[in-house]
Amino acid sequence: MNQTNVHDYFHGHGRIEYSTPQWLFDALNAEFGFTLDAAASPDNAKCKRFFTKDDCGLEKDWGDEVVWCNPPYGKGVTGVWARKCYQASRGGATVVMLVPVRADAKWFHDYAMKGEVRLFRNRLNFNNDHGAKWYAPFASSVVVFRPANFALTSFPDVKELGYRA
Repeated sequence: MNQTNVHDYFHGHGRIEYSTPQWLFDALNAEFGFTLDAAASPDNAKCKRFFTKDDCGLEKDWGDEVVWCNPPYGKGVTGVWARKCYQASRGGATVVMLVPVRADAKWFHDYAMKGEVRLFRNRLNFNNDHGAKWYAPFASSVVVFRPANFALTSFPDVKELGYRA
């Protein structure tokens, strides 16, 4: 899929953009301390620094940023973002992405499974820009890609991070 099609899918086709549930972002932000939202719009950005469709986050160097990424979902699109997230981690970034569980998709095995995959018991409830609540028609996961030099030295208390038991 070429770059134009990726951008059109992200913001086109009359689709409503779904914002990351605030409780989920807050819990993950407490754990990771995000410095960049890689796939945002001015209306749904979760970090002070963010890339929009016009900025083309797929083409940017994420350096050693701590990146939040709730990419566009769709055949041929999510995989492009998963590859970028994985490659950015190899370059020094810590990347946390929210994606559908697609165990039957090539991108899920080629990239997501190289990270730390966190699954949810229930489907996520997304708020759209019109105030309506929508449950995703699929299971979701958080995938964490850490830099190659990452070493876990201690475990955080998950209750302190805001996760529900």
